[in-house]
Amino acid sequence: MSREGVLGTLLLLLSVPSVAAHEHHEDNIPAGEAISAEPIDPTLWVHIIIQLVSFGLIFPTGMVLGIVRSRWHVPLQTLGVIIAVAGYFLGHAHGGRQFAPNIHAAFASILMIILAIQVVFGIYLRLHLQKGINARLRKYVVTGHGILGKALPVVSWVQMLFGGITALGFCRDDHLGQCLAHFIMGSAFIGYGIILTIILLAGQFWLRRTGRSQEFFDSLLIATWGCVNTFTEHRWGGPWVKNDLQHTSMGILWWCAGLLGVWLSRKRDGSPKRNLIPGIVILITGWAMSAHPQGLELSTHVHTVFGYTLMAAGATRIIEIAFVLKDQNSVSSTDVEETNSWQYLTPFLLYASGFLFMSATEEQMAMLASAHVSHVSYVLILYSFSFLLFFFVTQLLHLYSAWAFPITEPKITSGVTGEGRVNGYADSRVRDAEEFELEVLISEDEEGIVDKPHEREEQRPNVWTYSSALEKESSRFSQPGDYFTYIIFLGLVIIAIAGGVLQSMTFLQALILGLAYTYAQDNRGKKVTFYIVTFNVIFLPWAILLLTLVLGGPQAAMAQGTGLLAAHLYDFLTRLWPTFGGGTNYIFTPNFVKRWFGGDQANIKVKGYGTAYRPATAQAPSRGTSSGLGVFSGGSWLGRGQGRRLGGDES
Repeated sequence: MSREGVLGTLLLLLSVPSVAAHEHHEDNIPAGEAISAEPIDPTLWVHIIIQLVSFGLIFPTGMVLGIVRSRWHVPLQTLGVIIAVAGYFLGHAHGGRQFAPNIHAAFASILMIILAIQVVFGIYLRLHLQKGINARLRKYVVTGHGILGKALPVVSWVQMLFGGITALGFCRDDHLGQCLAHFIMGSAFIGYGIILTIILLAGQFWLRRTGRSQEFFDSLLIATWGCVNTFTEHRWGGPWVKNDLQHTSMGILWWCAGLLGVWLSRKRDGSPKRNLIPGIVILITGWAMSAHPQGLELSTHVHTVFGYTLMAAGATRIIEIAFVLKDQNSVSSTDVEETNSWQYLTPFLLYASGFLFMSATEEQMAMLASAHVSHVSYVLILYSFSFLLFFFVTQLLHLYSAWAFPITEPKITSGVTGEGRVNGYADSRVRDAEEFELEVLISEDEEGIVDKPHEREEQRPNVWTYSSALEKESSRFSQPGDYFTYIIFLGLVIIAIAGGVLQSMTFLQALILGLAYTYAQDNRGKKVTFYIVTFNVIFLPWAILLLTLVLGGPQAAMAQGTGLLAAHLYDFLTRLWPTFGGGTNYIFTPNFVKRWFGGDQANIKVKGYGTAYRPATAQAPSRGTSSGLGVFSGGSWLGRGQGRRLGGDES
């Protein structure tokens, strides 16, 4: 990103204060109300959508790219700033519904100031000033830039909640306290779920370095929150009203249980130890919340579902620690990043609990009841939001892990290892990139080729498995250089037909289909999985061709089909016609090609029944049909080695 582009973004941000001075009209707002009766106009809808995109999607993604120091961090964040500034202008230029002075408008200016500071920090870092006073100043700017960048998603979440509250005119006067409790507690449940997801998918190494168990931090947080809740849920010295006693007693439960959880999180020798206290606290809290007395039937149902969901989160956490992990930090002692599918339940249920609780305020329930919305429909929508948020968080964590901890495999020196991997470097990132370009859909299992004819194999996109299986295991390529000849033949036929006749410019997909066809012919009876469908391997090339026809059209399928034609032609000329038709095989590997692949060296194979020695100069019999002992026949003495007299000296 050029400096001019970044400076232009900064100028946009500096123009924000002039817009903040704009005053909204309030003449249509009834007395005692927070909003007018007009609907939200298109301008305000555009404001809402683009601010959700910038602050809800672009900035969090850019934050992750910044953490892993990706070159896409600056362009993406610059795009987000431009969209955010445009949305800010639109927020002050809408018509339709009018709003009284509100927290969303006031906090918007604070949010834009934070964004402006973040942009200034980013520009300073992009200038790479590292001499003189900048050498010391730079490290503080880096720290500030990182803190603001990580805080921006949290601040953005708060502003989004303020926006929803303002748009509906909620959380005023007598409803303020109850509204704050729901939104703060709901956001806390969601935040706790996000923290659990981060630790589960990307934080195990950090957790191990701290020397603490996860329950230590969970219990400490629960105890702290319990202390706050104990002294804020009731105005001490005043009368006890509505649910004050229940809320206060829950706060007492939290700090009491939190202290116990902190104590139980360490063994006598100081090493970390898992415990069930946080899970028990969540379960009891869910039970208590489900029994809250409510004024509306809809509110009672929603609170009941919320309570059951929170109880399920606590129960799944207990089961995870006690039975899935068996008091360990991770499923595998060797791979701390390995996860069990059960471990995803607790974070997701916490997301759902948060959305349910935030969406169960008195004003929301009254509005939905007047619109005759059932609790079932409402709960399903909120669960849908939970799935989307869980999906987005896991995508960000996957993005972080893919850059910060790339999966690599060790170098393999020669031959085929015991795990069936072929010669060379097995760098997974390079392999993944090439596999994506090749778009291969099916592969052998990485553990090697299974000789049992009807064993089902899980497939992964991997181009070299076909190639290595044919070269190393196929009986039709028994001599050095045979596989090279096969590839050359396929390539020439594909170029002649696809390039010369069909005027195609790409031939790789055709070659891959040819490999798949030959592989299928050599492994008849074996089962393969094509995405989620399992069938006999003989249908594999046709399934690939059909998918190309659907996705790429007839022209792409015809070009790819030349590979199948080339492979079948090779099979016909080298196997079918000589074996069943009495013809001659004219496709053979020249001697100079054999020498390229070590045909002039002795080949020793160690097998289960002994050791086989093949002389260095031995030649395979010709596949022709002629007979006799002529020098050009299959029984020729050429290349048989030096003759020796029977019974003579072996000197």
